[in-house]
Amino acid sequence: MPNRNDNIYGKFASMDRLNRLIHTGAGSFILVASAAILLVIAALLSSLFELAPYHKYIFLAGAGLMLGLLIAKFVVPPLFIKSNYSMLARRVEIFHPELKDTLSAAIELKRNLQSNPEGYSIQFIQAVIEDASQNCARVDFNKCLDKKPILRKARISSLLIAIALLLVALFPSGFTYAILDFSNPSVSFNKPDPFSLHAVPGDIEMMKGGDLRIGAVVKQVLPGQNGKGTPRDVEIIWSYVGSDKEYSMEMQPIKAGNQSDSCLSEASFDIKIEKVTQPFKYYLTALDIASPEYKVDVVDYPRIVDLEQKLVYPQYTRLPSAIINENDGNVSALPGTQVTIKLKSSKRIVEGKAIFEKSREIPLILDGETARFEFMVKSDDSYRLEIADSDGLKNPDPIIYNIFTTSDFYPEIEIIQPGQDLMIGNIEDLPLVIRARDDYGFSTLKLVYQVTTSGIEQKPVSVDIPLKANYGTDLTVEFHWNLEALGLIPGDGVNYFAVVADNDSYSGPKMAESKHYSLRFPSVEQVLADFDSRREENKSDLEEAISNQEKLNQEISELRRETMRMQKTDWEKNRRLQEAVDKQKQISDALEKLQESVDKNLESARQNQLNTMEIVDKAQRIADLLKEINSPELMQAIEKLQEAMKNIDQNQLQKALENLQFSQEEYLERLEKTLEMLKRLRAEQKFDQLKELANKMKTEQEKLEENVPPANESELSRLAERQDEVSKELDAFNKGLDKMKEYNEETPVMPEQDLQSLKKQADSSGLKEDMQQASKSMKGGKKGESSNQCKSASQKLAEMVSNMESMMMQMRSGQNSEVGRLARKAFNDVIYLSQNQEELIDRLAELAPRDSSIRGIAPPQQELSQKTLKVRADLDSIYQIEPRVDPSMSADMAIAVGKMQEATGNLELRNKNASVPQSFALKQLNKVGFKLLQLLKQNAASSCGGSACPTPGNSSSPQLSQLAQQQQGLNAQSSALAQQLRHGSSQQETLARMAAEQEAIRQGLREMLQAGEEGTTGKLGRLDDLGDEMKDVVDEFERGQVNRNTLMRQEKILTRLLDAQKSLRTQGFKEERKAEAGDDIFRAGPQSLSNMESDLHGQLKRLQEALNENYPQEYRNMIRAYINALTEKLSNQGGKID
Repeated sequence: MPNRNDNIYGKFASMDRLNRLIHTGAGSFILVASAAILLVIAALLSSLFELAPYHKYIFLAGAGLMLGLLIAKFVVPPLFIKSNYSMLARRVEIFHPELKDTLSAAIELKRNLQSNPEGYSIQFIQAVIEDASQNCARVDFNKCLDKKPILRKARISSLLIAIALLLVALFPSGFTYAILDFSNPSVSFNKPDPFSLHAVPGDIEMMKGGDLRIGAVVKQVLPGQNGKGTPRDVEIIWSYVGSDKEYSMEMQPIKAGNQSDSCLSEASFDIKIEKVTQPFKYYLTALDIASPEYKVDVVDYPRIVDLEQKLVYPQYTRLPSAIINENDGNVSALPGTQVTIKLKSSKRIVEGKAIFEKSREIPLILDGETARFEFMVKSDDSYRLEIADSDGLKNPDPIIYNIFTTSDFYPEIEIIQPGQDLMIGNIEDLPLVIRARDDYGFSTLKLVYQVTTSGIEQKPVSVDIPLKANYGTDLTVEFHWNLEALGLIPGDGVNYFAVVADNDSYSGPKMAESKHYSLRFPSVEQVLADFDSRREENKSDLEEAISNQEKLNQEISELRRETMRMQKTDWEKNRRLQEAVDKQKQISDALEKLQESVDKNLESARQNQLNTMEIVDKAQRIADLLKEINSPELMQAIEKLQEAMKNIDQNQLQKALENLQFSQEEYLERLEKTLEMLKRLRAEQKFDQLKELANKMKTEQEKLEENVPPANESELSRLAERQDEVSKELDAFNKGLDKMKEYNEETPVMPEQDLQSLKKQADSSGLKEDMQQASKSMKGGKKGESSNQCKSASQKLAEMVSNMESMMMQMRSGQNSEVGRLARKAFNDVIYLSQNQEELIDRLAELAPRDSSIRGIAPPQQELSQKTLKVRADLDSIYQIEPRVDPSMSADMAIAVGKMQEATGNLELRNKNASVPQSFALKQLNKVGFKLLQLLKQNAASSCGGSACPTPGNSSSPQLSQLAQQQQGLNAQSSALAQQLRHGSSQQETLARMAAEQEAIRQGLREMLQAGEEGTTGKLGRLDDLGDEMKDVVDEFERGQVNRNTLMRQEKILTRLLDAQKSLRTQGFKEERKAEAGDDIFRAGPQSLSNMESDLHGQLKRLQEALNENYPQEYRNMIRAYINALTEKLSNQGGKID
């Protein structure tokens, strides 16, 4: 029991000791914090006021009393006064409710064990104490103490101490002064300055005549005291050595970040003293506070005051010497430049040298205050100049000068013509234009090429291109490259480029190459395949453009219908309209690319001589039509639509859509017409290419036939290669025939049986075998056999060429006939339209203004407009066959239709002013009529062969010329055929065709004699019997006989035709019968009777003059019909007829 009692009371004793320690610590914190506050107050009083000794004694006494009271109240009592155990017991019971009243009772009853005035039972007291000891055996009483007061006081004290320490750190001198002041209260101390002031760079030794910048550094010591704070003005006061006179000047404040000198980085003020020549002393002052005194010593070092360069450039630059007098030692020059540097010093120089970075020194050549040295620029470097005077003083901090080597750049070269890879045909000379540029000039220019034959690259060859004198630094040279000397054959290739070298004689010439280009000498098969491929791409692109345009037209039509139903256009509609506009622009862009492709193909046809000029002209016309499709009207319609979309004007938008739809329909119509023309041209162009290829093979085969007999063995081998190339061309010819058949099936331009006959002739005549055997014989050295085989191949090729020329002539003749037929029909229709339009004009002229009958003229005017549209379609049919026909006729007819429709609208409104567009429409019809007459004349001339044009006053001469040409061609075929028949070959198909040709010539002669003017038969010397001679030739061809008599009979026919033609040409040419070219007739309409009559007289005069031109008889009949119509018109008007 006693042990347990001791245990419980021991816990209370431990708790008491800890509790007193806590309160003592809290009192100590209060004491330290108070001392810190007193220290800050003392420093503040000392800084702000000059305290007398008694003031300091009072402060110290008060502070001591205050600290003593704090010790007596908060520090000492807890050390000596024990805690009340009852209070501690209640503290523990608060933390441990299960012990409530147990510990308190045990503490209270313990006193009764020693003195029990109440008379409590000792056993009861001991039982209570025992019970309390058991219950708190595991309880730590120390944890029940309240530590918050000491923690709170510790935080507050720590904060006050931290503030005091911070102030001490910021103002250490202030606190130091306060400690000194109050530690000796009876003694007075001088107060420290609120800031310190010192100069930078302080004491210094400098070069005489130099500039000196002095800065003032202000450092804050104490807060402002007695009105003194940070100075706003600082002065510098100086005096020269040996003089007591002082000078002063105000320093300038430096803005933050503007310290240009690193030694002035901390300065707040600065001043610049220029050209210091004497030593002096100085100090700074601000707010009665002065800095220490400093001294500036001046030393007269030698200084470089001027520099001059002389540059002598390398000779190859042809640059003059240069003198640079800019007091700058930096050198920038070409390698090889000789440099002379001349310097001037502030004092006489007795020693000096130039020290280069790359381990070399050059002594200066001295001359009093000047010096010089020389060196050659070789590479980038740097140097400095060191000089010394007679006192041994050297120039301080010598400047490092740089030597920069400027570049002599590599030359530049380009081949600007042709400037692209080429496929070459029969080109003997290729003109090159080469341009080169360099800094200073050139030494050589060369063309380097390498030939590739059969996949094997030959050794590169270099050709010197001579340079003209005084070529300068920008060179353009024209050089004609002789390709014939290269001996190229189809399939060979040439890679070439130009090389130029500059004239750098110091470092060595620098060379540059141009871009590499290639020449390809393609085989005929490759040329035709490439051409066909591009042509098919053009056709496909045009078909795609048509398909896209059709879809877009439908979309625009639908948008227009929707817009008409809507009151206003919403955002979605605008988006669809913009998409449609974008699609139209895309189609136009695609068409422009197609134009470029067609132009390239056309250029290829010209360059490789694939077609005759007639076909090339047709192709050029179609290319021009493609360029005309993207009309300004369509672009204007698109712009107006976009403008309407921006303005959100419904009426303007509907009108713009209407115009766009009309322009798109016309656009689509042009595309479709161009496609048909392109298809037709494709077939004609293909056959023309095949004919030219056949003619080329014939020429090459004849050369082989000529070159075989005198050739030696090595030459025969080379000829065999050429024979193989001709054989390959025949293969390409056969493939081309297959392609021609496809084109002709899609767009017929000639009878299918003609192509089949030509194909059979190329495949089954033994031509291929002759070529192969000729090549084999040449390789075997059998000249006799190869010569015969070459001859046989030449004859077969000659016959094939003759057949193709005949086919081409028939095709052109058929085209001319069709063009003539359509032109005659269009001419008659235009006459009809013109007459009807005049009748409508006359009917309108007879009516009074606003007469109700005016409206009755509108239906026939509308009907006339529709018929004019049909005539325009007939003109388009002419363009399909012959693109070279004047396209303005269609435009004129379109204008006429527009004016007729305008007149119809005016007539429906009973507006008599409809006569104005009516008259304009009549004018357009007359223009088309006379253009058709010109077309008929041109057609008649082309039908006569082009070379034999009509002679004045004689319509028989052109037909005779045509017949003579046809007969001459037929005679040549007969001569070749006779040789083949002698070798036993069968030529039944050829004989049948030649019989048909001879019969056609006979029929042409008969028609000419029947249509001739009166007296023509006598002039021609009675050619009637020639028909009988021709009939005999036809009979012999049909019997398969072509002998000597046949050839003599044909020769006689040709001679008679030529004599008759000559007879006509030599007849007298009378000046009064000379025809003059008629002008277009422009009819201004019936504005007045006199003008109308004058215009009709003018038309009659021109038509009568046209009768003197050599039109065919049927054309002359149409002209007479037109004259009769005009004559009747004048008679009805009462006009006088000349």
